[in-house]
Order: sequence, then structure tokens, then C-alpha cells
Amino acid sequence: MGSGNVPKSKPEFSITIPSYTGAATIDATFDALIAQAEHLQDAEVVVLLDGPNKDLEQVVEAAKERFSDAGISYRHKALAENRGRFVARQEAANEAKADRLLFMDDRIQVGEGFFEQLFKRDDNVIIPNVLETSQPNAISRLNYLIRLRVYGKKKWGEDFESFDITAENFESSAKGTGCLWVPKKLFLDICKEMGKGLSREELKRVSDDTRLLRMIVDSGESIRRESAMKVYYSPRSEYGAELHHLYKRGIFFVDHYIKPGTRFFPFLMAMPIVLLVALAVVVVAGMSILAWIGLGILGLLALLTLFLARRVSDVIVVIVHLPITLSVFCAGVVRGFYHKFLKRQ
Repeated sequence: MGSGNVPKSKPEFSITIPSYTGAATIDATFDALIAQAEHLQDAEVVVLLDGPNKDLEQVVEAAKERFSDAGISYRHKALAENRGRFVARQEAANEAKADRLLFMDDRIQVGEGFFEQLFKRDDNVIIPNVLETSQPNAISRLNYLIRLRVYGKKKWGEDFESFDITAENFESSAKGTGCLWVPKKLFLDICKEMGKGLSREELKRVSDDTRLLRMIVDSGESIRRESAMKVYYSPRSEYGAELHHLYKRGIFFVDHYIKPGTRFFPFLMAMPIVLLVALAVVVVAGMSILAWIGLGILGLLALLTLFLARRVSDVIVVIVHLPITLSVFCAGVVRGFYHKFLKRQ
């Protein structure tokens, strides 16, 4: 069932915001859009609630008057049950009236001048420059340090040089769908292909970011990474919530990177081999070998600390929290393996 201001018959573009647990953050998303209302008079905002959530429903319903006062077409629709991010995004796209979609997560706020920059571009698919509003806990800081090393300042950060993501540089480029400008038909066609033959539960584990973006590139489209189009992401403030999100990312990680030729395919293949070799060594050599394995792990952790740390306080962040982060992420990867291969068998 939907509710909201009367939508325009054919808006220029639709801002689609799927949400399920965003009661504490989505208001900031709304505020940032309303602050640039002069650019949204020919647009619509569509919020898709991915299942029942009374707190979120109250926030979304209360925003109706603010959007109306700003002259922005706004409506929302709630699904009867939680279907997962992949399905929620498809439902939001189907609900949208425009041929052009701007997907936004409920933790994203558009920066000043965002729409001016967007209207200057004629690219079919754009990923803006996503910057974190803060690093509220050690996991957030560690994630920042890892991204900085994996992607480098040339392709990620405050002021990287804008570039096109193509088949050639896809694996080495920072990317995501937290904020995505995309043609509605292209998005829905690719989602349809991704979801073929999958059950409701399997659809909840589909990678709706890396794998989807890869299929966009494989369809012949390039993806513009536009530095001047800045949006701001609010990380989870609770340590446990960050770890839970990381665990789920491990599950989604398998969905894309299990394919040969992807950047982290060797890592996924090496995981079970390393575990089996370690187990065999312990069985053959006895428990005494665990001390040497422990020393090896500590040595590796020391090297990673030197590699990742940018300031003195980062040393503690890496030493204490990297083992926790890797353990939780790998647990998600193991679960991803289980659901993709063993359970499906």
C-alpha cells in the first residue's frame, strides 16, 4: 500500500530509497534532498519499505508534509514482508514513474551542488564520490584504512580524478550502489537476469552491488565515477552493528567473486586449501605446532599493521580489530559458500 503526495504523471527522474532499518538515519537523507528542492521540482522521491517496521513507517509518513511544503513529489510503499535489498531495489524501480533512477541508501546524504553536477553529465550510469561523514568506531576506521590501501587516492577519496569504469579497470576500481544514477530499463533487465531461477531466500543473498555493476559493464555500458558529485555516508555507530554488516558483506562477496577472473577469486579458492593444510599440519605434527602457527600469525599481523596504519593510534586499531574483522568477514564468506554450493545441492 502506498502513501504520499500526488506524484507527477511523468517526472524527469525518480529518486528511489529502499529502506528496512533506516529509522535513525533516513531523516538526514530527506533533509539533504529538501535542502536542494529547487532542483527536484520535476523529480519524484519514492521510498520503498522492505517489510514492516513501525519506527521507520512513522518517520517516512511524517516526512510527507516537509516534501509537500518544498514542492517535491513524494510517496512511499511498504512490502508485506522483508524481501532483502536486491528485491527491494527492484520493487522501488518498478514503483518509479521516470525512466531515469537515482538510487540512494538510507544512510546517504547528497552534498551541496550535487544536482548541478549531475545535470551537467550525459552519462547513462554514474557512481558519485561517496565520503564518510565520520568514523565513529574502530571498525569504521579500519575499513577506511583498508579501502585506502586497496584502491589508493587516485580512485577513491576526497578529490580523486573522475574516470570511467570499464571492463578493463573494473576489478581495481572503487564502486558500489549506495548512490547510483542508472536507466530504469537497464537496471531492471539486469536484475531480471540475475534473479533467474532463484528462490526467495536465494534472492536475499544476491550481490546487488559488485555483481550488478559488473553486468552493467559487460552489457557495453561504462560507469562514470564522478569526483565532483559528492554524497556523504553515515556509518553505523554501534560496533556490533558494523560487525553484523561486515558478516553479511562476506555472504554477498561470494556471489560475485566466486567467478574465475575476478579480483578476489584466488582468495576464495585459497581459503579452504589453507584451512585444510593447517588442519593436516596440526594432525601430523601435533598440537605443539600451534605455537609456531601463532607466531606466524603475529608476524603477519605486524606486517599488516605497518602496511595499513596512517597514524600512531591506527596501530592499536589494526592489531586489535583486524583479527576480529577478518574472522567475522570470513565467517560470512563460509556461510556464502554453504548457501551457494552445499545447501543448494
